Amino acid sequence: MNAPTTGPGCAGSLRNPLEGTALSLYALWTGGFEIVPRLRALGMLGAGIATYLVDDVGGDLFVPSCNTSPGVRPSFLGGVQIDWSVSGPLRISAWPLILQLQPAFDGTRSSPKDSSGIWLRVMLAFGVGVDF
Repeated sequence: MNAPTTGPGCAGSLRNPLEGTALSLYALWTGGFEIVPRLRALGMLGAGIATYLVDDVGGDLFVPSCNTSPGVRPSFLGGVQIDWSVSGPLRISAWPLILQLQPAFDGTRSSPKDSSGIWLRVMLAFGVGVDF
């Protein structure tokens, strides 16, 4: 959308206004059951906080600014996990659906594209675990 690369009160061009890292921390509640021997399905719910680590903000989501702290927001998580016990303590896990909901961060745009509403992330993950 050709967002400006400078912000009010900033010295020079914004540093990496299109890049950022989302960081979330949750307390999780899980419950599961065994589908067949060595294969489990689990549901999980979580509540916690989310933040966005950036140099400067801008692009499609934020009003251009050299404010590097878009804040911390409450965040909620829900998902499904499948665990397959390969042998003894070794297992392979898949999270075919994880949903994260949170209010928008400070400084989000309301026009021409509105990013000031609820943020939703949909995730998919795979992993290997060892149970002790």
